[in-house]
Amino acid sequence: MKQSIHVLFTALLSRSNDAGAPIYCRVTVNGERRDFSTGIRVKPAHWNQARQRITTKDEMAKINNEKLQHLNFNLQSIINVLSTEPTPESAEAFVHHY
Repeated sequence: MKQSIHVLFTALLSRSNDAGAPIYCRVTVNGERRDFSTGIRVKPAHWNQARQRITTKDEMAKINNEKLQHLNFNLQSIINVLSTEPTPESAEAFVHHY
């Protein structure tokens, strides 16, 4: 049976403070979600949810966008490897594999 695996980055605006809102990665496997923190914070006005990126042009934004891109690349690599093997039964198992 083919399983569905999706990766999404989102800023939790409800947890925003002076340092900004935390950016979380959400992995969904067959409708089961598992969120984990990326360790990156962003000002809510600087987050583009459609692009899942920080929109400012400063050096820190560039570094954080590269971190997000690297994390996404690593997760997509795991998805590619698992496409040839039995995929995890849950989002928790997928994140644990990461």
